[in-house]
Amino acid sequence: SAQVLRTTAPIYQEISDWASANGVHGIFIATHGRTGLKHLFLGSTAERVIRTARCPVFVVPAREEFEKVGYSQRKNLLVA
Repeated sequence: SAQVLRTTAPIYQEISDWASANGVHGIFIATHGRTGLKHLFLGSTAERVIRTARCPVFVVPAREEFEKVGYSQRKNLLVA
């Protein structure tokens, strides 16, 4: 089920804290794959979650990245 959280904490910290407090065994998070100056100015929530979470973090490309390589139908996922 989905939940909406309102917070004043940085989102990466809220994700990590919520996962710890709720016994989450793994986090899946999308990344836009920004590099260079865009990464410097916009930061990377995924990168910060990886650094602060106490459980494994699985990073997947955002939809736009899938579409760039011609893969837009994400219907089945395999978690192994």
